[in-house]
Amino acid sequence: MKEIARNEGNNQLNIRKTEVVFLLAFFVYMSANTLDLTAVAFGQGNDRVSLINIFTKMARYVAYILLAFKVICSNIYNRKWIKLFLDVSCVIAISFLGSFNKTIIFYLLIFIAACNVEENYIIKISCAVQSVILFVCVIGSRIGVIKDYVRQDGGRIRHFLGFSWTTTGAILFVFILLQYIYLKKGKLSIWEDIIALGISLYLYKMTNSRFAFLISIITIIIFAIYRLNVNNGRFIQKLKGVFIASPVVVAIFAILLHAFYNPQNTIYFQLNKLLSGRLALGQNAMSEYGISLFGKDIEWIGFNMEETLKGTYNYVDCSYVKILLDHGILFLSIVLLAYAYMLKKSIQKKQYYYTWILMIIMVFSITEPRLFDITFNPFIVLTLAGQKLIVDKDVKKGEGRCKRVRGKVKV
Repeated sequence: MKEIARNEGNNQLNIRKTEVVFLLAFFVYMSANTLDLTAVAFGQGNDRVSLINIFTKMARYVAYILLAFKVICSNIYNRKWIKLFLDVSCVIAISFLGSFNKTIIFYLLIFIAACNVEENYIIKISCAVQSVILFVCVIGSRIGVIKDYVRQDGGRIRHFLGFSWTTTGAILFVFILLQYIYLKKGKLSIWEDIIALGISLYLYKMTNSRFAFLISIITIIIFAIYRLNVNNGRFIQKLKGVFIASPVVVAIFAILLHAFYNPQNTIYFQLNKLLSGRLALGQNAMSEYGISLFGKDIEWIGFNMEETLKGTYNYVDCSYVKILLDHGILFLSIVLLAYAYMLKKSIQKKQYYYTWILMIIMVFSITEPRLFDITFNPFIVLTLAGQKLIVDKDVKKGEGRCKRVRGKVKV
């Protein structure tokens, strides 16, 4: 079997052919999607498609073809997982008929193709792509190469920094920070903390993205404590069941928080004001569209760089409410089970830094629609990544002359 092999001290890097195909496809997919977030891709408004949009759309389909090729070149051999795939596929297919959202079909393809792919490679590609585009957009907008739109929101002056919306850069940095922490296994140096804090402060000053800034600060504090605490896992192991059940708990809390919003209540009123009207919008959406098993086709209307609306603003930012309305109860349940599974896996592997990363994402998703959004949040792809659920055909053909070393196939 052909492999790319490289020795780094005692560490040996072995990448299978099909793994390379997935990583190439994922690089193309992340590059296209992240580029779509920029002002350059926005074109001249809602009704005009830029050349960048056409390019990124074609690039995504190239990625889908590569992902399908990767799946075809692998054989699923675990009957239990075949049954699970079929069950999930049925729910997704019915959800698609309810919402007519093709994204979930392509996401399923990405998840299946990610089987047998090393988790670190996925995060490295995502982190690199997002970091480069964030850097280019921010620097380009400051030197005038990329137009920097400015929004006046009451007394708040908010720069777009080369993106199509003012909060995009700050939110992207939150996930870049989480990915970098994952790659560093939760152990950032003091200097890295200071740099992360400096970037967070700058993005907050320019965009006034309050909750993204708050999450960045909380993340830095949590992992500063994590670095100093020698018994990081003891607390999590004692409350293992609570952590695994937390996706359902957070989802119920978020949905009820919006469902029972009451503007006559002083606390609710102030919280809604602090969250820029998110609670009221969530409650209005649930009242108007209702909750179903398989979701509905909803036209979400929001602002863009040109502050134009095609109707009444109704966009819901809460991930849990939005997934519930778009895709229904069953699909939301699958997403929550995926997070519960990742939490369980992280605790079993004693990757406690990963446990905290997932907890931060779930809390952040109460006010941001990023729980199930690969463009910002690639961690959802790790649900099946690294799992030995499929075996490469070339491995099967050569299994008489291959041996396994620490889970890697080596000739």
